[in-house]
Amino acid sequence: MEKIKLTEKEVEYLNDFVKMGLKLAREFDLAIHFALVNDGKRKMEIKIRCGSAGQPFPTPRRNTA
Repeated sequence: MEKIKLTEKEVEYLNDFVKMGLKLAREFDLAIHFALVNDGKRKMEIKIRCGSAGQPFPTPRRNTA
């Protein structure tokens, strides 16, 4: 694979793009929580729907050896 060299301006643009995406993702998650609360969902239901209640089964790991 060939290496590329980005200018400082290009690196700054990519970093800003990533930060913007993370910010939008957080705002989207918050909007989902507010919508669920507005619908009268209980705390545990919200946790389950938003994936913060923990996984009932462990995620299988790939054998990378």
